[in-house]
Amino acid sequence: GAEYVIISKGALHGRDALELVFEDGSDAPFVIHMLSEQCDRLLPENNQGGGFVVTVWTRGGNQLRYPGKYRVVENLPDVSPWSEH
Repeated sequence: GAEYVIISKGALHGRDALELVFEDGSDAPFVIHMLSEQCDRLLPENNQGGGFVVTVWTRGGNQLRYPGKYRVVENLPDVSPWSEH
């Protein structure tokens, strides 16, 4: 499973978007892309770094919890490791 989730905010095909990388140390981590307008709230850009929890919910309730790390990048996709930013 993933150790943590990297959330990157940037442009995807000219639109403001988010990329969630479930970092598991592999060459092919699970990645989700979504437009910012699909979110009910966004982290402030001055809140880059970590210190929050990413939760995964289904109809059955809260399924997963991971430490979260946030960064602002120019363009998506940007699946680079956290250590490169």
